[in-house]
Amino acid sequence: MQETRRYLSNEALQRAVEALFTARIVYVYSPGPCAGLAELMIYRMARFGLQLKKMAPSGHELLETLMHADQQDVLLVFGFVQLLPEIEVILDHAREANYQVILITDRLVYPRSQDADLYY
Repeated sequence: MQETRRYLSNEALQRAVEALFTARIVYVYSPGPCAGLAELMIYRMARFGLQLKKMAPSGHELLETLMHADQQDVLLVFGFVQLLPEIEVILDHAREANYQVILITDRLVYPRSQDADLYY
């Protein structure tokens, strides 16, 4: 916790909170071992009246969700260990659809983190 606190500023955290609470829909991409994080977050954030949708881990279902995301939405991406091809697709599509991406990772240096609007 202390290590995380050292690298996470209050301002950065506040920007993420504001993005989440002003979004029309928060899409949550949390594949594999991160799936539990998505379930817990969706359950807890529903208490605040936020509309969250869990994204499919891959395939046509993931692309179908991305087709509906736009500038009023936020994509919250949990990307641990390595950069998955699906995360690259999300980041590439964000440029076209103009939605915000919040990337949460366990690494100080994460490939393509500069393409996310907020990176933690």
